Amino acid sequence: MAAEVEALDADMTRRGHPAPPGTPQWSTRVRQADLYWVSRDMTALALDASTDMPAWTVAAALPCPTGLLMWAGPLPPVTCLTAYQASAAAPLTVRQPLRGVLWGVIGAQLQVILVLDDQATSVRVGNVVSVPLDGDGTSGAYAPACPEVGAVMALVGATWTLMAQPQVAERRRDQSRRDVQRATRTGESTSPVTIVDLRPLRTQPATDRDGTGRRLHTRFLVRGHWRQQYHPSDHSHRPRWINSYFKGPEGAPLKTTDTVRVWRR
Repeated sequence: MAAEVEALDADMTRRGHPAPPGTPQWSTRVRQADLYWVSRDMTALALDASTDMPAWTVAAALPCPTGLLMWAGPLPPVTCLTAYQASAAAPLTVRQPLRGVLWGVIGAQLQVILVLDDQATSVRVGNVVSVPLDGDGTSGAYAPACPEVGAVMALVGATWTLMAQPQVAERRRDQSRRDVQRATRTGESTSPVTIVDLRPLRTQPATDRDGTGRRLHTRFLVRGHWRQQYHPSDHSHRPRWINSYFKGPEGAPLKTTDTVRVWRR
């Protein structure tokens, strides 16, 4: 892991994304980052909620100045630059599933590195996404040669927002003394890993009929939705997720559908 972190600076320079002058190197940010692991169930909820993510402000949703967040997945692929060549007729790109994001605040901007699933190739990191701290993290995001950037940042915003809501997400820290000793020895981040998991969904009081009077024979999931909640302290509106719930007779079979994961914005 230490060797991969050291190689990150050279890799990002080769792609045309060196750390700006006077700012920490990317490898330093990894060591300083707060660490987050998002469970599979929480990942699925965040991806679904991101499809209709309302306007959100980066500064209000940002959990910490420097962080590394990994989703348990699976997630759709993203298009990323593999190298930077000014003389190339077209950018050199690769499409790989997204696994996580590394971010850092630089001045009035947030810079986000896309972390890729490297099982298929040796490419571990992708584009750098730049977005103003005081802007909408979805519509204001920019990354070269990455048409999915808006959808990716909507997922980032949805994840950050959901994991801050205790009625939706359960957060716990996992770090042993042995982990700290190993991280100190190898030069990795000594920050404890914050595990973000989905709280069990509530079930609506048992009923065997729907709103039209038709008899229900199965249970089904009623999808949650976003609501813009007013905050009088700073006179702003911020997204708040109204959680999903199960509806139907207690003990009835759960109606499911096949899931196809794609970026939608």
